[in-house]
Amino acid sequence: MTVVETRVSVWEALAGRAPGTPLAPADPGLWAAVAERLNPARARPQVRPGIEEAHLVSVRGVGYVMLRSPDGTGACYLRLTPDELALTHLMDGTRTVARLVAEYARITGKLAPDRVTRVVADLAANRMLEELPVDAFRPLAKVRRFPVRVGRGLLAGVRGQRLVLARIDPLVTFLYKAGGRLLFTRVAAVLLGLVALAGLAAFVWTWALGSQPVFLTRGSYAVGALVLLGLNVLALACHELGHA
Repeated sequence: MTVVETRVSVWEALAGRAPGTPLAPADPGLWAAVAERLNPARARPQVRPGIEEAHLVSVRGVGYVMLRSPDGTGACYLRLTPDELALTHLMDGTRTVARLVAEYARITGKLAPDRVTRVVADLAANRMLEELPVDAFRPLAKVRRFPVRVGRGLLAGVRGQRLVLARIDPLVTFLYKAGGRLLFTRVAAVLLGLVALAGLAAFVWTWALGSQPVFLTRGSYAVGALVLLGLNVLALACHELGHA
């Protein structure tokens, strides 16, 4: 006995086919559209308007660019090289990723398709392309209890993974305008250098005399370890605030 299914499947209905119609090699149906849509080489990325650019130089004298998405307090940031920025400026929706690979080879003299796709993916992930990513799992994440989310965030930070702090821009802007910008002057750099040298000299002098135990606080190694951990976190926070 042969059973014949006559109902139209959801894919056939969306594609506008009759039930059981075979797929031809050049059939312009749903799956061909999906394959075309998901083909990264044929995507035509377009950069969103209003992205801010800051051209900076690292301590090693290497130039780089920081981009900021036009999302207000929820903005995302991305660091690019000058060559990658030139590639980003070509993303106007008229060039495919395959064409951008050729353009990047023209700019740098190197054929680097993986790098081009990485730049496109980084721009998309940081909300800098017109087709913004949709986080389908965000509503589920909100269902989780707050202590669980905090614990997982701290665990990710301990493992060296990315730790995202929400709405950090207003705090950093306030600190910068409240006097933090003075720390980036030459006078502040000289004073901070002198403080660092004085602290190093005091540490060596105390270590040589043996008058003060380094790893003890109030006669306790446990309290000393906590003090050192707190100072390490403070130094790390100052370092990251400098980047911010």
